[in-house]
Amino acid sequence: RVLTMVSKAYPDYDDTQYANKRRAIAQFGSGSQGNQVKAINVAVEHMDTLERAADALKNGQFTPGNRAYNELAKVFGQTPPNTFEGIRAIVANEVTKGTIGGTFALADRQEAASKVKASNSPEQLKELMNSWRELMGGQAKGLGQQYEGATGLKDFEKRYLTPRTQDALALARSRAGAAPKPTAYPRAVNAKGEAVIYKDGAWQPER
Repeated sequence: RVLTMVSKAYPDYDDTQYANKRRAIAQFGSGSQGNQVKAINVAVEHMDTLERAADALKNGQFTPGNRAYNELAKVFGQTPPNTFEGIRAIVANEVTKGTIGGTFALADRQEAASKVKASNSPEQLKELMNSWRELMGGQAKGLGQQYEGATGLKDFEKRYLTPRTQDALALARSRAGAAPKPTAYPRAVNAKGEAVIYKDGAWQPER
């Protein structure tokens, strides 16, 4: 009787999926997917810390007692270097050990580390970390779709993502939506002698 009442109130409810949804929620709470989300959150926060340190170093404000210096010491548990090369080495180490990009393969992390070592200025390092934020946002987007598809819930961002990771997700979505549209299309002449172009998956009259 209870299930009959539930089905009337919630026509989309399917009790046969209850166990699957509970399993998915558990995976995102403390399982492998949850660990991936945590890795992304940590990566984004660490990138922010390293970027602030690089900016402070560039502006000559990276000295003991300053905010960026103390923050770097607290986050990474070591005496911060006072050169750009030293900051760059920390970033490369983070990539290599998997804190940044922890959801990717070893080859991906090694490639990312090599890009860090090729950065010759704080500006180049900042640009690289911005691209990583977009990459982290894309990972979060995929996990969110997986979560919503498995559980039917719509609270992934609020429940699991930090505010800065939500910003990275918004960046990834904006970049995905800003893909350039083709300015030139394949052209041909149909059986009637009319000029046509191949656009949106079909041949159509050229206008």
